[in-house]
Amino acid sequence: MKKIIKNSIYMLAAVLLVGGIQVPVKAQENSVQEGTNLLAEEAGVTVYTRDEFMDALRQKKSPITVATVISVGDEAETGGQMRPVLIPSGTVIRGTSKGCIDFRCPLQLEGDGVIFRDIGMHFVSTDALWSVPHREIFLAGHSLTLDNVNTYVEGGGTGLGGIGGFEKELLPTVYGGGYPGTAVGGNASLTVVNSNEKTLFQGIYMGHDSGSDNKVLYQGAALVKLDAKAVVRDAVDTSQNSQAEIYISGTGDSAAKATKFYGNENTAMTLAGVFMESTEVDAVEVVNIGNVVLKNKAWLAPVTDTMRNVTLQEGACLDLSNVKNAEITGDFGGENDPAGDGGILVLNPEGSLRIGGTITGTTRFQTGHRLFPGVLLKKPYIYAAERGGDGSAFVLAEEYMERGFELRYANGIWDVYGEQPVLNREIGRIEITSAPKKVDLTSIAQNEEEIQAGTIPDESVFFEITWYDKDGIPFSNSDIIEDYYFYDNSYVILIRSDYWKSDAVVDQNQTIWSQPVILLESNNYPGRYCLAAQPGYFEGDYTVLFCSRYIDEKLETVADVKALRNIVLAERDVNFYISSSEKPEGHVHEYQKVLDPQPTCTDVGIMTYTCSCGDAYTEKIAARGHQPVTDPMVAPTETAEGKTEGSHCSVCGQVLKAQEIIPATGNPVDPENPETPETPQEPQPHKHTYQSSVTRKPTCTQEGTRTFTCSCGNTYTEKIAPEDHQYVKECTPATPERSGKQQQVCRVCAQTNAMTVIDSPRELILNKTVYSYDGKVKRPAVTVKDSKGKVLTAGTDYRVSYPKGRKNPGVYTVTVELQGNYSGRMTGSFTVKPRKTSLKKVTAKSRGMQVTWKKQAAQIDGYQIQYSTDKKFTGKTAKFLKAKKSAAAKTVSRLKEKKQYYVRIRTYKAMKVNGKKKTLYSDWSDVKTVRTKK
Repeated sequence: MKKIIKNSIYMLAAVLLVGGIQVPVKAQENSVQEGTNLLAEEAGVTVYTRDEFMDALRQKKSPITVATVISVGDEAETGGQMRPVLIPSGTVIRGTSKGCIDFRCPLQLEGDGVIFRDIGMHFVSTDALWSVPHREIFLAGHSLTLDNVNTYVEGGGTGLGGIGGFEKELLPTVYGGGYPGTAVGGNASLTVVNSNEKTLFQGIYMGHDSGSDNKVLYQGAALVKLDAKAVVRDAVDTSQNSQAEIYISGTGDSAAKATKFYGNENTAMTLAGVFMESTEVDAVEVVNIGNVVLKNKAWLAPVTDTMRNVTLQEGACLDLSNVKNAEITGDFGGENDPAGDGGILVLNPEGSLRIGGTITGTTRFQTGHRLFPGVLLKKPYIYAAERGGDGSAFVLAEEYMERGFELRYANGIWDVYGEQPVLNREIGRIEITSAPKKVDLTSIAQNEEEIQAGTIPDESVFFEITWYDKDGIPFSNSDIIEDYYFYDNSYVILIRSDYWKSDAVVDQNQTIWSQPVILLESNNYPGRYCLAAQPGYFEGDYTVLFCSRYIDEKLETVADVKALRNIVLAERDVNFYISSSEKPEGHVHEYQKVLDPQPTCTDVGIMTYTCSCGDAYTEKIAARGHQPVTDPMVAPTETAEGKTEGSHCSVCGQVLKAQEIIPATGNPVDPENPETPETPQEPQPHKHTYQSSVTRKPTCTQEGTRTFTCSCGNTYTEKIAPEDHQYVKECTPATPERSGKQQQVCRVCAQTNAMTVIDSPRELILNKTVYSYDGKVKRPAVTVKDSKGKVLTAGTDYRVSYPKGRKNPGVYTVTVELQGNYSGRMTGSFTVKPRKTSLKKVTAKSRGMQVTWKKQAAQIDGYQIQYSTDKKFTGKTAKFLKAKKSAAAKTVSRLKEKKQYYVRIRTYKAMKVNGKKKTLYSDWSDVKTVRTKK
């Protein structure tokens, strides 16, 4: 018996090998996102089967519209390797809402200009029964564009071991070269646009050798263009290409999903409008890339400690805080346009950066985080080669200069000096004087706008905390808020109390243990830190842990958290609950169904789904159609009429086929009084006289029938053409997070027609974002664009609301409420700076000067004076002084004698913006010069 089972397994494996080593995976029909355009046939062809699809490829038709799920790939080499499906140059393959191609084999291009659009591309071969999967996309040195494609297929996991496949997901891998024995071009290109959450790749290898499977190697030129949403599990690799360009783009606030890149000295990589930040889950690696260009506020925070050449433009940030000592072996370029948004260089507070090449432009330097300058030590931070830059290449963030720090340059070294104590105090003790025991999560839940603004939902729910250093000296509240951030989630952890207090092995391996509740500093009560809940929170008992140092460990399991016990200086237990009267963030809908009206034989019904939170949606239920019942024929007698056979609907009673009267046959002969029979006459020929009736009413999906019946019983029928669909217009509004759609739906049969995508509104543009105070209310014009760059119409697609005030110095938020075909809210902000002042005169004094200016009485808090021996106000001679708003002159002493100084002045206004302290500065005055006396 064992031998029979063993032989059966061998036979099954052999069948799979002969078939290309495949185990089918059921494809989901609705694999393309809702909202995909229903594409009309043009000069191409619409296909419904594999044979039609393959014939269209052989005949080089384009576009090919795939209307359903099609499986391709059934030709194997003698060794079992599946032969690829070949796509001719210039072919456009697109899908309807149900269009999807299941590839059981590789795909290879035969030329340039191939496009897949609005379609599922599922590579479904697996490693089941230890088979070799074939999920390759071979560019063969040509160009491929993937526009709104779905490449994700769930794998068999490990549930059935080798029989079901070990892989959790089945994703394609892109190669620049080709299938064994095929020809390749010389310019491989991959462009991925309009990605959705299911646009995923295992890896992208634009350059490669033949490998163990003898594929045609490729080492020519390559181009990779990805949008931020495209996921690459392994890496984008161009290390073997003779020349390569990698371009990752987003909308300015997009987190890139591809995070590992390998290249060589001939690889250029550009990030535009994307964040690429190393996290506990995913580390960003940029290895051996020849030139890295960051622009349009891009943010790159890798774990790589060595880079070649780097350029920062348009407010971009290179964040090297993940490595202690970093090196750029080549050139470093900052912003050359004085009016442009300068780039930002972030280093580890205890680290440094060495630059081997030429330094150009100007870059802002800080530690910690790109948004929040961190601890600054008195030490050298940047080292340059002899031909490096000059003192103007790097400038300190303004926050540091206001606290008395300066960045001095000498002999290729930028060194931090400061009159104030360095910020290197360590936590020695944490004292919690007040803490909540029970917290209603709904009262502290933040909506999206509050999260972005840092607004506190409820200031009555708080911890009152004092941090002490190792000398027992308390940190001031301003130190905590402006410099240390001991209250944020880099120092504070929330963990389920039962896990924190348990030593059971099963609990140590738990990965769902955290609570997304954070602390925010109170605007009104120094020392209080309020609770705010972000989406995805849970009810239950949690322990809040306050740690003595910044947590840079990767915390995945409960065991990882418990390993930090020695740095936990304080903890408090809190019960989080959700009040029944409110809808929580992270709420899981549970819908109740009500069918009203009920569907009838001819009209659709409406099913309404309603959740307890108030969310609801409807679904059309198709008309049921008539249920015919036969009305039997009644034979006539000599004295009684009969009826023909008919039918009616057993549900609604409607007559479907009318019964016709059959006359009685005649009077009977009385046997007691027989009459003399008359001479029979010749029968008259019968002439049909038909009565017509509708025996089946036409609908919009089927023909009707009209029946003609003669009194003799003879009948015939005619078809009645189907009625027109009774379309009504339906609209799913587009939001800033997703596209919408417009379509026509038949109210009888629920068929949809003429579906059109409504592109998501993505960009709010103010015609002016910076003003100077002049006592007048500011009203910048607003433009809203969708994801394709189309300008929306004010009054029809949205309405604008402006905040009150808008004339005094401050930061103001403009809100757009979307309407019509759009839904949701968008915001943009503009700044009103204080009014500038002017210098009246600068008078020379012995080793000093007196600065006199025009006094500004309104809407300022003071003046900032800058003087320097360098007319560009750069380098170590540039100094800042402050003066009260009541002053109109200031004396500067302890200067060099007989030295020429350049002087300028500006006003400032201190305020809080979104709960954070911010200083707004006016434009600088014109510069005056003075030569000091002996």
